[in-house]
Amino acid sequence: MAVKFEPDDYNIHHMIGVCLHRLDRYEESVEKLTEAYDLNKNFLDSLISRGNVYVDYGNEKGFKNAQRDYEHVLLKNANNID
Repeated sequence: MAVKFEPDDYNIHHMIGVCLHRLDRYEESVEKLTEAYDLNKNFLDSLISRGNVYVDYGNEKGFKNAQRDYEHVLLKNANNID
């Protein structure tokens, strides 16, 4: 696994999180996407992806978490169209 060789590579953590999301493994996906963001606070794609996972939870708490992530992205970059 690539993450074993490059544990600080936020892109690898992000891609694993995206793959886990596609496999409907939401909690694991959120963990990986959070790791990606923690490794690089300027990598806003990790927050957008995490927000997308939260939306797929399909409940009020998920929607609120997604809104929080999306708002955080917009606060850091108001021109982000994603």
